[in-house]
Parts: sequence; C-alpha cells; structure tokens
Amino acid sequence: NVAIASGMKSAKILLDEIREATKDIRESLTVAVMGCFVNGPGEAREADLGVACSPAKAVIFQRGKSLKTVRPEDITKAMLDEIYRLIEERRTNA
Repeated sequence: NVAIASGMKSAKILLDEIREATKDIRESLTVAVMGCFVNGPGEAREADLGVACSPAKAVIFQRGKSLKTVRPEDITKAMLDEIYRLIEERRTNA
C-alpha cells in the first residue's frame, strides 16, 4: 500500500491514476509502481521510470537509480512531471 495524504492508496490505484493521466502519450515508456521502498528500485531497474513507496515517503527512480524523494501526497504529480521530463529529454536527443 502507498500512503497518500490522510489515507492509504494501493499501488494499483496509483498506477491507474498514472495510466489515466498518460493515456494520450504515444511514446513508449515502462513505468514501475512498486509497493516496497527497500526492494522496489532494484526489482524494477529495467523500468524507464518507477516509484517505490513507504507510508512516509516515496523514491522516484530512473533505471534503478534514485532521482528524488517525495511526500506520499505528491507521488502522482511527481511521477507525471518525471514522465514528461523524460519524454522531452528523449525528443531533444532524438
């Protein structure tokens, strides 16, 4: 489970929010939403972007390397910011 604001939100709900917000993106990205803060980045190291969560914080990572730590209530926005940043970076380097 992922803690969001005052309640608990499952990783599936977080994933659904990200899917809904990115449904019109045509670029190919692999995004991992992991419930385990300790093992998540390693288990999802092949993902373009990912998030591993605990009730107190979440780590956003790219290819298994930590990018930033965010508060639980900021996970969805932070992930979307990173998704769009990565897309722009790829377009610029293409």
